[in-house]
Amino acid sequence: MKNINKIIIVLIISLSILILSSCSQVIEKKGSIYAMKTYIDITLYSNSKEKNNNAYNEIEKIYKDIHKLADNKNEYPGLNNTYVINNTNEKVVVNDYLFELLSLSNKMLIDTNGYYNHFMGNLIDIYKDIIKTKDDSILSNKLIDEELKIINQTKLVLNKETKEVQLIGEGKLDLGAIAKGYATKLAREYLINKGFKYFLINAGNSSISLGEKVNDESYNVGINSVPNFILKQKNIDISTSSINEQKVLIDDKLYHHIINPKNGKNENYYDVVTILGEDSGHLDALSTAIFNINISLEEELNVIKHLEIVFDINIYIFKDGKKLYSTI
Repeated sequence: MKNINKIIIVLIISLSILILSSCSQVIEKKGSIYAMKTYIDITLYSNSKEKNNNAYNEIEKIYKDIHKLADNKNEYPGLNNTYVINNTNEKVVVNDYLFELLSLSNKMLIDTNGYYNHFMGNLIDIYKDIIKTKDDSILSNKLIDEELKIINQTKLVLNKETKEVQLIGEGKLDLGAIAKGYATKLAREYLINKGFKYFLINAGNSSISLGEKVNDESYNVGINSVPNFILKQKNIDISTSSINEQKVLIDDKLYHHIINPKNGKNENYYDVVTILGEDSGHLDALSTAIFNINISLEEELNVIKHLEIVFDINIYIFKDGKKLYSTI
């Protein structure tokens, strides 16, 4: 009996040593990179400093690569990106990342019934100029109607075999409502494939990817401009669209960067839309789309409920710091 007790004690001590040894091997890597016009905070945990550094560098590369590919204002030597596609009606061969991003954009246009639309580049530029100059004199219903006609007559043809894409029509691609989410999706997939279990990526608060915490607790995620509201989550992606950062008030009219593809105007139903799910690429586009859907109308509320089921997401909608709608 004494021998059995000794064996048990030795086993317990051995296990304790193993646990302590395992915990002591957990190495943290924290940092912030600047990409896609925002600061992206990264926290990684593994048992190897080299593994952390390699992953950190790869994540930085992912965000910077997607920024160049989605950039519709600048061209880069030897790279066929969104700018190149926008400035020709010819077929353009793109790399796998951009082809997948454009394919996802085409899909989200259909899946959201047009509430997400990636052909709004010209109209988005007009609204951004208004926010920058605080001058809305150029905007008129006639101009909006003309731009909407162009947008609705534009399409993007993709050839999966050759990776060729062709923009048909006078509309311009703008991937600002999906590119950061897509990059976050790629970063998460990379970490999972490399065996990372504990991590946090915060891409400017609009796209967040959570792994687990080392202490097995949930992360506490707050939402800007929504006081006393905390989400306790892990192993999930979170996307937020908000009008609180890019906006201007002109003659009591609020202009912001989220435009309704249906009428070409800013809707001010909400201040913040936050979505939880498993794919940041979908979530980024969905949070923008839902911003333009009026939950006070039954037929439009049904659109949101349909999206919840199709994409298996949880939605939170806020106005003036108060929750107007949530899935759970």
